[in-house]
Amino acid sequence: MRALLITRDQLVGMRTALINKIRGLAKTFGILIGPGKGGTFARQVRAQLPDDPILSSLFETLLNILGTIQERSHGIAKQLARIGRQNKICRLLMTTPSVGPINAISFVTTIEDPHRFRRSQDVGAYLGLTPRRYQSGDVDINGRIFSWRRDVDLAFGDLAAGGSLRRFRGLCAHGPRIRWLAKHDQVLLVCRP
Repeated sequence: MRALLITRDQLVGMRTALINKIRGLAKTFGILIGPGKGGTFARQVRAQLPDDPILSSLFETLLNILGTIQERSHGIAKQLARIGRQNKICRLLMTTPSVGPINAISFVTTIEDPHRFRRSQDVGAYLGLTPRRYQSGDVDINGRIFSWRRDVDLAFGDLAAGGSLRRFRGLCAHGPRIRWLAKHDQVLLVCRP
């Protein structure tokens, strides 16, 4: 599963870079392309292509490569969705609003064995979360999370950030398979098999 996630991440990065290169190249020739991605972006570029056959051929080649990247990325996303529907823990995570198969699989493959963490702070440290800390004399206060690794942010989106999860404490009714680990505003899920 991890290999599929990494491959999809690479394809998404390549797609974004290629879209930006097409926009930059078009701007060089005085063509401003509006917002949009996917089919909308390709239609906009084709509609504004200059009459020069060399430039048209260049843009068509880049758009064909973009289409191929998008097809492969979509295929891998479908495969991940299929895997997510088959995995019991991923299905449970996907019952949470704004958590799809890619977020669920990313979280499950990163945590792997939740029994190796004794406390929620251990999970946070493993994910690279850093608490805000106030120390003065005898006072030592751990605050909310203020810093964490960029790759975790990109991989989990809303899942680890806790923005939308705070409202859904009813998931605890699923028993010991999900354990809420809360520190002030931040919510983290650990799946128990």
